[in-house]
Amino acid sequence: MAQSTDSQERLEAFNEKLRRLGIFGYWMRSGREQRQTEPSVLKWSTIYPLLLEAGEVVRLGGEAFRRNMGGYQIVMPGEHAAAHRHTASAMRFIVVGDGSAYTTTNGEQMFMEPGDLLVQPSFGWHDHSNPGEEPVIWMDMLDTSLIQTLEVEFREEWPGADQQPVTHPEGFHAQLYGMVRPARLIGSQLGSPQDSPPVTYKFRDARKTLELMAAEEEFDPYDGVLLEYANPATGGHTLPTMCARLQMLRPGEATRPHRHTGGVRYHVVQGQGASILDLESSKELAWEDHDSFHISSWHWHQHRNRSKTEPAILFSISDSPIAEAFGFYREEKG
Repeated sequence: MAQSTDSQERLEAFNEKLRRLGIFGYWMRSGREQRQTEPSVLKWSTIYPLLLEAGEVVRLGGEAFRRNMGGYQIVMPGEHAAAHRHTASAMRFIVVGDGSAYTTTNGEQMFMEPGDLLVQPSFGWHDHSNPGEEPVIWMDMLDTSLIQTLEVEFREEWPGADQQPVTHPEGFHAQLYGMVRPARLIGSQLGSPQDSPPVTYKFRDARKTLELMAAEEEFDPYDGVLLEYANPATGGHTLPTMCARLQMLRPGEATRPHRHTGGVRYHVVQGQGASILDLESSKELAWEDHDSFHISSWHWHQHRNRSKTEPAILFSISDSPIAEAFGFYREEKG
């Protein structure tokens, strides 16, 4: 009993530490817990030690079904997060790991190396395993806000066991929906978000594409060298509700200002720079490796790479496909 009381006291003290920093943990959900929306940078030097502490204080299967915090999730060495599925679609951008951890989605084993992007479609079975010796940490991105607004949120646990069996190797669905695919999938469209295949976009491939584009001087004056992770079924946005992008700011590059509908969450893959918000009373958000920040819908913004010798790479996720679906997307360029 004393040990249980001590664990609860540690958890409450940890939660209070997060509240003071404006960081929200998944296990803290209640009507009174609110996340700050004021533009700011979540420093990796702040969130990383807290994630490690959460790995010690918050037990998977005990205090939390998932250890989500500040938009990130951590699975410690030897841990497994049980299989379930839900209406919300999800993406995972891997930040830290030794490459041995994996997510299983609809039977496909999807290994998690830093910089990889994993996509789990709506109502796809998924669980996480870390057989390695290092924690695995990723940026979590779900369309939960839309699902809750529409009041269509459903969830199921994997029947009879914690983990689903691995029935397909990594890359199975990517190959199935590749350049050569089953005839029944030619010209395929998404009848629902559940029709999107689970897929892993490897960072080594994405980086090669960025470097190829830079060599060909294919760049956007508002976003630098910009690519989007295409849905393999349609060639369109990554998911019907979210689009994921990767951009490179060449050494010393400063983009021009623009604004658009749809909020954008950024993660700094590498580099040092700043993002300037608004044209009048502007605010500068300085960032470096693994920091994250959010730019709200219809806010002027531009980016600057402070290094004169090295490129900066930013990953971003946006809910702009929702506005596009209703004909509400708008962009203004400065």
